Amino acid sequence: LAPWFALAALPEAEFAERANSLLSGWRGVGPDLGQTTGGGLGELRLYNGVVVAAFVQSEPPLASLKDAAAIYNRLFTEADKAGPTQDANREGVRQSLYADNAPTNLGYDVAATMIKRQIDTRVADLKREVEALNWTEPGAPLRAMALADKAQPTNTKIMLRGNPANRGSEAPRQFLEILSEGKRVPFTRGSGRLDLAESIASPANPLTARVFVNRAWGWHFGAALVRTPSDFGVRTEAPPQRALLDWLAASFVEGGWSVKALHRTIVLSATYRQSAEERPAAAAIDPDNLLVHRFNRHRLEFEALRDTILAVSGALDTRLGGLPDDLTKPPFPTRRTLYGFIDRQNLPGMFRTFDFPSPDTSSAQRFATTVPQQSLFLMNSPMAQEQARQLMRRAEIHDAKTEAEKIAALYRVLYQRGPEAGELELARDFLGRPASALETRPVIAGGWSYGFGSYDAGAKRVRDFQAMTVRAEGKISPTGKLPDEKFGRLSLSATGGHPGRTSAFACIRRWTAPGKGKVKIEGALGHASTNGDGVHGRVVSSAGGALGEWTVHNRKEETKLDGIGVAAGETIDFVVDSLKNANSDNFTWAPTIVFTAEGGEVARTWSAKKDFDTPLTPTIPLTR
Repeated sequence: LAPWFALAALPEAEFAERANSLLSGWRGVGPDLGQTTGGGLGELRLYNGVVVAAFVQSEPPLASLKDAAAIYNRLFTEADKAGPTQDANREGVRQSLYADNAPTNLGYDVAATMIKRQIDTRVADLKREVEALNWTEPGAPLRAMALADKAQPTNTKIMLRGNPANRGSEAPRQFLEILSEGKRVPFTRGSGRLDLAESIASPANPLTARVFVNRAWGWHFGAALVRTPSDFGVRTEAPPQRALLDWLAASFVEGGWSVKALHRTIVLSATYRQSAEERPAAAAIDPDNLLVHRFNRHRLEFEALRDTILAVSGALDTRLGGLPDDLTKPPFPTRRTLYGFIDRQNLPGMFRTFDFPSPDTSSAQRFATTVPQQSLFLMNSPMAQEQARQLMRRAEIHDAKTEAEKIAALYRVLYQRGPEAGELELARDFLGRPASALETRPVIAGGWSYGFGSYDAGAKRVRDFQAMTVRAEGKISPTGKLPDEKFGRLSLSATGGHPGRTSAFACIRRWTAPGKGKVKIEGALGHASTNGDGVHGRVVSSAGGALGEWTVHNRKEETKLDGIGVAAGETIDFVVDSLKNANSDNFTWAPTIVFTAEGGEVARTWSAKKDFDTPLTPTIPLTR
């Protein structure tokens, strides 16, 4: 392979000329095995005369490394057909195919691994589609995650200082020593999981029942008897109601660990049925209500809060079971919050705003915060606004004849009582005020659309815009197939895209103005590859023509524009097409647009990246 490495080291642009010079130094070398001190093959390097002769005698002269590969291909094919030979040079070529550890002489295990990898790569997408049917196909049987023991489980060795490579002595499968009395007996049934579970939920284990009843008490009363429900250690504050905790735990065990019986005991008690009203005499003795002389006021958790909003609006879907729903995207599902989809790696802001515990860790209790985002969500979120409209569609409110009757019906639905005289007066005063600017402002429409077309350089306008609507794997394209026979790799993503085969298939990210005003554009057009010849980007207004042009190849350039006047319905297109060819023309361009409505009010910022998976819908203000 020495000739191959010598030729591979030549610069691509000078290959033909330098290769011819190199071959000149090899001429006259015979087919016998020998040595050479020149010709680019290295000082005293052994060479194969058959290989060198094949290069020296090659016609036409080498023009590229691909021609050199063709010569090796011919030599290996001939050697393979000829079989074993006494000629050392020719046998040396054949042994490049058949010797132990030769690149083409793979062992069974290596070959099987390579073939399996290819098969796995090709069927991975099909496997994902089949697996998705297990969860999304209505006719799929119900499934549950299950854990199965090994047929022959073994003990684990201690990892010294947590290092898997530094194993210590073997640790038998048995219960925790610090919570055990006497000599421990190793677990014998399978992996020991069942033995462990029975040891945890054992009448002889005083901790489990106490921890459980303490948490159940906290769920009902808003505060647990032991205020640190995940820590019953000696350094924590002792519970004022220690006797109550012990009695609940003992009753729980005696009742067969029945959770339903525990709940019944708590909610039927006189303590649970107390009013939350303050009693001065009791408050003087127990100001922090540690002895529960009244019921604790506590806020609804997020799930109950959202379900209550849906319930009073009459929209709550109480169906049981089924797949989870994304509660954050329109059209907003009306199923109980219990069925909300939780992405552990990307918990939606709505959940974090309302103190939803992190799904990545075990949370003994929820912490309550009071932040402005909670009020803002309830006042301004599209979900809350839609439920306000739905509330007014309820028959008992909608069908009421007079304004006073409508207000009374509204109070009965929301608070299970009629309005007091002062409340009725406040409501009628509110409804009688003149319409506010919030109610009379223009509806903000507009937003992004995605398509392709051509750029008319003479008119400086976009021609023949056609929408792309097929979304797949984070991209939007004409057919969903990449590459496509007609369109090539034409597509757009949240951060960029790829133009089509010809200038007729330039990819276009289009923004439509919601009204009259000024526009500011920020972003950067980038082309990362050293291959190809780069891309051409333009910002084109339907009214003003081309506003800016940039050409990039293996670099990035800012595309900032400001003070662009627009009218309602005007479009601004971000157009990208190829130069001489469409090879390696992946680009990045995720512009943001700040629209300032006439009169100076900043109405909205549009982000190509953030808005890509969330098609914009008009905001319809609530009216009185």
